[in-house]
Amino acid sequence: IIHVINMEAFKHYTDQRLSHRGRHIIFDTAKKKFADQSLYFKFSEITTAELDEQVLQCRECVLDPKIGASESNDLGNANVPGYLVRRQTRSIAAVIRKNLNRAQYYMFLEDDMRFCRDGFRAIQYLLDKATRYHGHWLAVRASYGMNGIFLPNDDLAVFASYLIAQQQRRPPDHLVVEWFAGETPEAKRHKQDRVNVGFKFNLLDHIGVVSTLRSQKSSSFPRCYEPLLQPTVFEVEAYNPLQCPRDDIWPCRTANPDSPQQLVDWAARGRSRR
Repeated sequence: IIHVINMEAFKHYTDQRLSHRGRHIIFDTAKKKFADQSLYFKFSEITTAELDEQVLQCRECVLDPKIGASESNDLGNANVPGYLVRRQTRSIAAVIRKNLNRAQYYMFLEDDMRFCRDGFRAIQYLLDKATRYHGHWLAVRASYGMNGIFLPNDDLAVFASYLIAQQQRRPPDHLVVEWFAGETPEAKRHKQDRVNVGFKFNLLDHIGVVSTLRSQKSSSFPRCYEPLLQPTVFEVEAYNPLQCPRDDIWPCRTANPDSPQQLVDWAARGRSRR
């Protein structure tokens, strides 16, 4: 199921200067276009009434924790989140809570990324393999930034709470990695001995220019089915070609690894369809 959520009300709730409260033309157009395909697409909206209720229960889940902060006086930097990045973090947490218990797995995807050809087939291949190799894994990384990260449904609420609690310390695409890698005491307690998996290939193609998390224009990133390696992603989450030269996921130590004949040459598929 592809779940599309209109977050405009969230933005307007935290910034009263914005006009056309709650409407999103592209969202409305897509909702109308795919209305007869409800088996595969779900469209929903964060409403002002929902936000009113959330503020009473958890003020910092909706409103900025820094009183008086704004887009103009709190810019932040690449590693320390400013006003807009903290709002993005809270938006992600709100989307997670809106999606709870809808499917077995959740994949993060921003609106300036598109699926590579055969993307759903590659995702099924990847998740099946990660489960065969590692059982109850915590996360799977198959793209960069806040994209192509798969989390099991049962872990979503915990991660959403972590985002809210840590929103002033790091941007969300850094917080998610430290969380599933167990790099803080709180994250380590939740992770225990579960594995985070890195896929060899990038499964999403970036079509945007400026990131919502950073003001500078994007540099060169891997395209469809190109290798997804450090430093594009952090070492703790990246596929490691030295440790797994004959496999396409990391970690690759398992009692029954796939033979070379079982591997799919996703890179060749990407080249053949350009």
